[in-house]
Amino acid sequence: MNAALPPDARIDLNRFTATIDALSGIGPGRPGGLSRLALSDTDREMRDLFVTWCQ
Repeated sequence: MNAALPPDARIDLNRFTATIDALSGIGPGRPGGLSRLALSDTDREMRDLFVTWCQ
């Protein structure tokens, strides 16, 4: 499935970057990586943050 954005769609680069930064701060692992095992505390923290964004 290839879902294309409408031609007038815009991405807020600051919001996108802030989202990536927030998610990358949860469960940092080795340099440049993450360690969020399924059903771990860090996985729950990330999912809870996502839920607040959706609400």
